[in-house]
Amino acid sequence: MENFRSLILRSNRYLGSALLEANYITQQQLEEANDILVAKLKSGNWQDSSLLKILLFDLNAFQESILWETSQNTLIDIASYNIPDPKALGISHELCKSTWCLPFGHEEKFYFIATSYSLCKPAIDYWEDKLDGKIIWYTTPMESLIAMLHKLPNTLQSAISH
Repeated sequence: MENFRSLILRSNRYLGSALLEANYITQQQLEEANDILVAKLKSGNWQDSSLLKILLFDLNAFQESILWETSQNTLIDIASYNIPDPKALGISHELCKSTWCLPFGHEEKFYFIATSYSLCKPAIDYWEDKLDGKIIWYTTPMESLIAMLHKLPNTLQSAISH
């Protein structure tokens, strides 16, 4: 996940600002979450490098349902889907885990991607650039996404193979 260090940092910084601007969290909560995030990153704990995960589960800063209600994406529970291995779509597990986005289907020229990071423009832009913007986005609960990402093997390859 070190390959995506810059993207992880940019994405979390942007997400924190978006949550603060929307008044979902306070400045104090953001600072506390950032401190926890930095500590995790310094310890090499890239697997938990999610500001949203920290705010939701470590600090209980706000209810995730607020994000679902304001998202323009369809809400799905990704844990109820039979997900193909992203590598079959030419997408690395490392990219999925770094951006908190999980492709769960591909039809014709479109990819179906579930994320809990719909407010995170850098991660969304990264995917749209890599897949030529041919993405249909879905919002999924963070807990479901975490469960599905943990099911991915730890084998790492290049971010996008095509």
